[in-house]
Amino acid sequence: MVKKKSKTAPSGHLPVSSTEFLAQTREYLEGHTRTAWKPIVKKGDGPAAAAKFGGVPWLGADEEWPACGQCSHPMHLLVQFHFDELPAEIGKQHGTGLFQFFYCTNDEEWQTSGDSYSDCFLLRTVQPDASRRKPTVPKFNDDHPDPFPAKRITGWKEVPDFPCITEFPLLGVKHEVIPGQKTLRLKVVNESLGIASEVDYDEFRKLDRCVTGDKLGGWPSWVQVNPEYPDCPDCQLKLQSPLFTISYRDNIPYDFADGGRGHVFRCPTHSERFAFPWQCG
Repeated sequence: MVKKKSKTAPSGHLPVSSTEFLAQTREYLEGHTRTAWKPIVKKGDGPAAAAKFGGVPWLGADEEWPACGQCSHPMHLLVQFHFDELPAEIGKQHGTGLFQFFYCTNDEEWQTSGDSYSDCFLLRTVQPDASRRKPTVPKFNDDHPDPFPAKRITGWKEVPDFPCITEFPLLGVKHEVIPGQKTLRLKVVNESLGIASEVDYDEFRKLDRCVTGDKLGGWPSWVQVNPEYPDCPDCQLKLQSPLFTISYRDNIPYDFADGGRGHVFRCPTHSERFAFPWQCG
């Protein structure tokens, strides 16, 4: 027997129980699974060109320590790794070279907010060789004067990754709050499956199984309610596959404002174009 549509069901959507809606939508979201890789680390710095979080970076023989383009403070190394040492599924997309991410931690400036291509950080690929010098480690700023404690990256653990709740509307899974309820309840629709229901917010939130923390690849784990996919300034391509996610106080003891998290993107055509949109709580 075909169920009658409820008065609250959007036109063209079949009303189903909350249990059925959640089960079908969970399976639907699993159809959008991506692979991510969590870093395996151990304490210690190691060679200058080693894959690591924090510590002292590889710099060329005649190179000065990278400085912020706004406040001129030296920038911390957040992470560096060799593309040809990454899992093949993601590493082969990027060729060879040492990826480096330097970031200005002069918190008074709030310099990087809202600009995916700010000169307050440096994202680059270098080709390390023997012609290098041991850099003199500078004082970075008053809040974070020393290099972040180094952690060597010794490997990568493969994990399944799923869209976060911020992505749901882009995938046709939409919700609105039902007013006047003692507990937070939502009207929800899955436009791709053509179903609708009412569910408790806490149960709906469990559909978000996006891997948080530092990771390679996978889905962006946005902090805010809107995704911020950057466009390449050269070809205007919207960059939607993150290279790397770095999160507050995971492997780097830094908050990115209030519980912030950011995503490194790279244009597949203009390989020198890296972007870093980040969001805070």
